Amino acid sequence: MKQHWFKIVLLLIFLLVLWKKEISFGIHFNTPARLEQGDATPTQVRQQPRKKFYTEDAKATKTQSNLTDKFQQLPIFGRKKTAPTWKNLDQQAVDSYLNRFVKVAQAESKKFGIPASIILASGLVCSQAGQASISQQENNHFRLLCSEDWQGETKWYDGKCLRQYDKAWTSYRDFSLFLTTGERADLLALHQQDYHGWAKAIERLNSYGEINLSHQIVSLIETFNLQQLDME
Repeated sequence: MKQHWFKIVLLLIFLLVLWKKEISFGIHFNTPARLEQGDATPTQVRQQPRKKFYTEDAKATKTQSNLTDKFQQLPIFGRKKTAPTWKNLDQQAVDSYLNRFVKVAQAESKKFGIPASIILASGLVCSQAGQASISQQENNHFRLLCSEDWQGETKWYDGKCLRQYDKAWTSYRDFSLFLTTGERADLLALHQQDYHGWAKAIERLNSYGEINLSHQIVSLIETFNLQQLDME
C-alpha cells in the first residue's frame, strides 16, 4: 500500500511539473507578439515631419525676392513698380558695361563725392548697358536733357532735346556736374554710402521719364553688390 501511495505522489509531482512547464511555454510563446506590437507605437510617435532643406543660394534668393517686393510696394509718382528693365538686357552686355565703366565711376566718385555705385548703375540703366541709340550715337549715357545753359550739341529723341557728347567719358563727367552744381548741390549732404537716398533723389530729377528709375538702380546695385565700391 505504501508503494502505491509513493507511486501516486510521484505521478502527481510529475503532472504538476508538466503543468507548470506548459504554462511557462505559453507565456513565452505569446510574449514576442506583444513586444512587436508594443514597439510599433513608439516608432509612430517618434516620427516627425520632414524639415525642408534650404541651401545658402535659396536663402539669398528668398531675401533678394523679399527686398525686391518691398521696393515694388513703394509708390513713386503714382506708378506701380514693375520688374527692372535692365534684367531683360543681354547679360554679357551688362557685364561688359560694368567692367568698362567701373574705373570711371570710381574716379568720378572720388572727385565729386557721389557714390560710385550710383554713377555706374545710373549709367547702365539709362543707357541700357550701352545698347540704347542715344548712348551709341550721341554718347549720352544718362539721358540728360538740354537746358538753358547747355552749349553743346543736341539731338532730339521721342520729342525731347537731349545732350550730345563727343565720347562716353564726357557724358559721365557732365552727369557728375549735373548732380553737384546749382540747386542740386544739396545732394552732397547725403551720405556717400546711402545709395537708397541717392537713387530716390535721381528719381526726382528724372526729367526724361525713365520708369521706376530708383527701383531699377537699387536692384542693379544689390544684384551685383556695387555698394562695395562705395567702401573703397
